[in-house]
Amino acid sequence: MAIMKSANGTFKRVLATTLIAACCAGGVTTVSAAPQSDQFSDIDCSKEQESMLGMKVCAGRELAKTEKELKAQRQKMLKAADKDMRKSMNKWFKASDAYADAMCEVEGQRYAGGSMQGLVIGVCLNGEYGRQLKELKDLENRPEGS
Repeated sequence: MAIMKSANGTFKRVLATTLIAACCAGGVTTVSAAPQSDQFSDIDCSKEQESMLGMKVCAGRELAKTEKELKAQRQKMLKAADKDMRKSMNKWFKASDAYADAMCEVEGQRYAGGSMQGLVIGVCLNGEYGRQLKELKDLENRPEGS
């Protein structure tokens, strides 16, 4: 699920989600951020994961959940905003996404070519989206005029 309209940012998000959910032993054959519940339904993310596959699948599920929450919060706030505020908010969202993509790309480069790279990028994006979500909720709940 992509939040940003930029083709480059969307690709990075889909790739990170795919890499996280990909099986360690197998390669990525399709690029899809859709949950693969049928293939990985036996992985219980309520328990600590020790395998790379388990960590990637659970991180991918968490990233998808956070992306969905962030997208819903953004849409809710855009719907309630006037034209000028929507314009400003869209600039903010675009800049926030560009920052998250760049920062997480740098984090991932520390593990370039390794099995941890996709996991690190996905966990980083999840953290950044969580931070953005908190900022939006704080803004929404701030008293008028403050």
